[in-house]
Amino acid sequence: MQLIRLEDKQGVSTTVSFPDPSDGRSATATEEVREVPTPRGVREPRREPRREEHREGACEGYVDCRRKESDNTNSVKTKELKVKERQRKLDEINKDNNSMHVRIQNARSKQPGTAELNKEWEETKRKIMKGANKPFVLFKTERIDKNIHDPAFDKPPGVYRPKVKLELAVRGGTRLGRVTLELFSDLVPDTCRLFLSLVKGTEEGHAYTGTRIFRIVAGLYCRGGDVTQDNGYGSYVPSGNTEPFTPENFDLKHTVPGVVSMSVSEDDTVDGHFNIIFKPLPQLDGKNVVFGRIIAGPSNILDRVSALGLPPGCPIGVPPYCKPHCLTMSSDVDVVVSSCGYYSRTGAFREGAKSTIEFGKV
Repeated sequence: MQLIRLEDKQGVSTTVSFPDPSDGRSATATEEVREVPTPRGVREPRREPRREEHREGACEGYVDCRRKESDNTNSVKTKELKVKERQRKLDEINKDNNSMHVRIQNARSKQPGTAELNKEWEETKRKIMKGANKPFVLFKTERIDKNIHDPAFDKPPGVYRPKVKLELAVRGGTRLGRVTLELFSDLVPDTCRLFLSLVKGTEEGHAYTGTRIFRIVAGLYCRGGDVTQDNGYGSYVPSGNTEPFTPENFDLKHTVPGVVSMSVSEDDTVDGHFNIIFKPLPQLDGKNVVFGRIIAGPSNILDRVSALGLPPGCPIGVPPYCKPHCLTMSSDVDVVVSSCGYYSRTGAFREGAKSTIEFGKV
């Protein structure tokens, strides 16, 4: 049996008995002892606190068992954990960046490349030019190099050379451009006189204005000036002459783009047909009389005309093995001399007359 004495604030003491765990018996009695309070004014003797030896099972009052966590934010272990966490985040960011870099490197545009677009454009251009009801002129990007010239064409000091304007256009369609020609009248006077007479227009109604460029060989040359039949088979004989001109000379060569020459027929006559070359053509030397050159006008006009032509001997609807006479139809559009004129010695420009010949009835 264990006895515990309890005392309240009024000084009342109570003794409580508790069973001793060793004997296994419960409490049988409780004794309450009241002490008389000390009178007012009388000093109560100091009481020493009772010190009891700790015994197993004895109640020691309120005990706070919650352990206060210590502040370990600055500990070495905490710092190591923070470093590891930071490194983990950096590793994740680096992994994401590497993945993004690989995706960017392997990315491929879904848009077609330049070569594919150029190929598609060439095919589209071919279809438009072939199928358009009214020919739509598409221009190449190349330009004639004006710095290329032949010293043989240079004009000697004090020599007058006539100048002619020639405008080409698609019949009922696009205007291709107007060029200025210089005629080498000091070198081939008869040929230049024949050409100039047809620019001005004759009394019989023969003139270049209104006639077709009846042959266009892409990348090589074009030919026109048939003032009698307008198809390349006519032969013009000037009024007062009983037979066509014969070639004067073949001194000048087809050396630069823009050279103008008079074609010579198989019977060795000059009939008014003229050529404008798109590139140097030495194969025409000795067969056509060079009498002029282009000195002004759009730098790409020859490319415009060339773009409307077909390969030699391959007109529309005619296979490559066609007969030689088909070579007069080497363009699928109708290019004409829409107007032409000449400059007088004083520099005044005069428009040439239009052809009044009814082609097909001559």
